[in-house]
Amino acid sequence: MQIRLIATADPHTRVRPGDTGTVLHADGLGTVHVRWDDGSTLGLVSGVDEWELLCERCGDPLVPGCCITVGDPEWER
Repeated sequence: MQIRLIATADPHTRVRPGDTGTVLHADGLGTVHVRWDDGSTLGLVSGVDEWELLCERCGDPLVPGCCITVGDPEWER
């Protein structure tokens, strides 16, 4: 799953708002672990950092109905 950083509270990271990466996993504490496209890693903390998930097909923010596929009921309309 792709992700784009909106804001982070970590003053020491080189990851900046607008940077994208791939979600590796989320742990039991709610930290979303990401490998950023620049090769760095940074865990994002829910409620502290801000991010958005991206549609894997078009790269836009992931919202319901984004990039309807053949298997979706909306495809037939």
